[in-house]
Amino acid sequence: MSDLPNPTPAALDSVSLTACDDPRAMLQPRLDNDIPRWVGAIGDRRGFRVRGFSWFREQVPQGVAALAPLLPAVGSAVGQRPGWHTLPFAWTEPFSIRQVYDAANRRPLLFPKAAMTVMLCELAVKERGLDPSEVYRNMRIEPAVYRIADFTKGVLEQALANRDDILNILTRECAQETSDVFYDLANRKTVSFRLATAARTVLRRELPRLRIGDVVIGSDRQYRITSEAETVEGASVPTG
Repeated sequence: MSDLPNPTPAALDSVSLTACDDPRAMLQPRLDNDIPRWVGAIGDRRGFRVRGFSWFREQVPQGVAALAPLLPAVGSAVGQRPGWHTLPFAWTEPFSIRQVYDAANRRPLLFPKAAMTVMLCELAVKERGLDPSEVYRNMRIEPAVYRIADFTKGVLEQALANRDDILNILTRECAQETSDVFYDLANRKTVSFRLATAARTVLRRELPRLRIGDVVIGSDRQYRITSEAETVEGASVPTG
């Protein structure tokens, strides 16, 4: 999997217009061309964060608790969108306000619960007389299911032996608050595509002889999500 450029504004607009019909279009950043193929296979694991709650709170300042009365309407709305049912998820399973709180606090959800959270926000915005399509322009589901192939504890130790400041460089250039996430990566936990790509690019630049692979999707056996600072969304991610 190669490093890919950030999506253009035009691409994001086209995504927002189709998200109602296919929840996979909510995935952001859409840097991984394999998303439509694999999301059905691992979407039932807690590896998907909802972004955009800061924007949502500006539109619906009452907060998450005010969304509870709209929960039953989510099931009805899903039933009216056939495209959602082409994915192998149990859309009729219980959906609770607790899961919405988790999403608002950047805790990872199952993909269907993340999609239903965004739909709930759509219903809330619509109830206030606002344009519901703005939800899909300002809110996204971020998959945190990626790791760097062959980046292990031993490889990290080798990197530190060659560059004792490599963790400081990674932390700074990947816009993380601490270096903990890189120890997690070395323990085969998973992060966002953006962070995995940024870390891999820094490692390749600073330690060109370090043997690491491409950015890959974590398999079921090794699928464990790590803690990742939200500030990575604004990080300058090198390409190439």
